[in-house]
Amino acid sequence: QHRPKSVFGKEESVHLRSFPEIPASWKDDALDTKWETVRAVRGLVMAMLEPKRAEKVIGSSLEAAPALTLDVESIKALSGLDMAEISITSQISINQGAEADYAFHKAEGCKCDRCWKILPDVGQDAEHKGLCARCADAVRKYARKMAA
Repeated sequence: QHRPKSVFGKEESVHLRSFPEIPASWKDDALDTKWETVRAVRGLVMAMLEPKRAEKVIGSSLEAAPALTLDVESIKALSGLDMAEISITSQISINQGAEADYAFHKAEGCKCDRCWKILPDVGQDAEHKGLCARCADAVRKYARKMAA
């Protein structure tokens, strides 16, 4: 009753709408394979963190800084991605090795007031003591934009 009909058409429910046809040319097997690897690595991290959460070693995944050893193909698939962001951890280290392995480590540093990540650079910025470098930069850019 609150949806504008001009946007959603005459259908009474979004569940009654048809999905558009997707062009076959959009299929990208390499991209699919890449994201299968990303999901598998994230699943590995999540499986590692759950027992630590149950043991009350950590309360949040942002308290973790896992170390992963992956094969060269997996590392290639993760290239250019922030696996700490994807895995919802504060930090992550990825090394190359013949056998996949992982180790749990607690994140080192202080908790950023903005993003809640635990990072060693929190408190280093003279202007924004409670923020990590990334958040301090974002706040500065926002302040400049609002001042303009």
